[in-house]
Amino acid sequence: MADTTPTTITGPAVTVDGKVLRAWLDQPAGTYDNPSDETETFTLAEGLGIPHLDVDSTNAVTSMLDDVLRTLREDDEQDAFTIADDVESVDIIRAYDGEGSGCDGVHVYVDLANGVRLASLHLDRDALVHGNTDPVEVVVATVAAVATEANALVAKYQAAIAG
Repeated sequence: MADTTPTTITGPAVTVDGKVLRAWLDQPAGTYDNPSDETETFTLAEGLGIPHLDVDSTNAVTSMLDDVLRTLREDDEQDAFTIADDVESVDIIRAYDGEGSGCDGVHVYVDLANGVRLASLHLDRDALVHGNTDPVEVVVATVAAVATEANALVAKYQAAIAG
């Protein structure tokens, strides 16, 4: 059962720094031997497949967003996507259309330290991508859209408990 103690968050629940996120994606992530037997380095973005992202596919965009958010959560040293102390996690749930044709958007959810889970209404591809066509910029826009939605959810929750 959720703790009924209100959670007070001063400032944003989630912050995203697009410049830092781009640099984080561009950092070396590993090496491989090319056909000439030379060792080459690949970036985190390349390791995640971002350069090959089909930006017109909602399924591909939301799958990539899921992967990027997971990778951000696993990297304790990144400063691109940070959450407030009273927020346990921010994530997405991919939403399916019921027709069997794939994912048609996401729901953002925020788990607060007091055990309360907040969830958004459906966000479609356009609400996530904001007209971007470059794969890296699509990733930055989708992560920023998650943060914006998470901050709105927390603000509404805090207004509701304040009376």
